[in-house]
Amino acid sequence: MSYTVTRHDDATALLAAAEPFLLQREAHNSLILGVARSAARGSRAESPPPAAALSHR
Repeated sequence: MSYTVTRHDDATALLAAAEPFLLQREAHNSLILGVARSAARGSRAESPPPAAALSHR
């Protein structure tokens, strides 16, 4: 099994790519969904955290 790490420019792009998958098991993924949604709404940190998604093919 191989994996691909995709780095996204921001949380909005990360959510566009990963939210449908994360919502399949929303209870298990609620923390990352909440953090990503907050970041996408514009909550800012000193320096933005990396936004990456791991997938396998």
